[in-house]
Amino acid sequence: MAFQNRDALLSGPRRLEHPPHTDRADPSLSYIPDCGFDEPRYIGVATAASPDGPFEVAPSPIIDPAEDPLPGVLGAGSMKVLRVDDGFVALQNKITRDPTGTSRSALFLLRSKDCAKWESARSAPFLEPDSGWRKSHVYACDARFRETDSRWYLYYNARDGGYKAQGRERIGRLVAG
Repeated sequence: MAFQNRDALLSGPRRLEHPPHTDRADPSLSYIPDCGFDEPRYIGVATAASPDGPFEVAPSPIIDPAEDPLPGVLGAGSMKVLRVDDGFVALQNKITRDPTGTSRSALFLLRSKDCAKWESARSAPFLEPDSGWRKSHVYACDARFRETDSRWYLYYNARDGGYKAQGRERIGRLVAG
């Protein structure tokens, strides 16, 4: 698989639209009814010699909720991978259910030696919903180390309500170092 028209993909207006949820046959997505969103069920990998491709897609996902040690994971969400001295770490936002059955999303810390097989680095979430503006879901992050001040910066999305029409989304920042 290769991007045939990379320039068209990177140009033009940016507008995020959620399509009508009429086709539930796509096995790569998990529909979360109490949110009104489709979320990625798996995280896969594709490799290429160049960012322009062509890409070869691995036959199996590297993250599959069915193999997660945490019970009740509904979707893989997304993950941010960072290289560290002894391998890789990742922040993954797992889509789960709380004890009342309401969907939630939290950031979990994973580790890997080879970027292909991942394991939990800790059982508890790294960052989870709590109260106020992030009481429902915490997800979709980006982390950077800034050498000028020797600090880590973590940016993430959070919502104060689950359903897409009722919750408000905001961006948070954590600084460490």
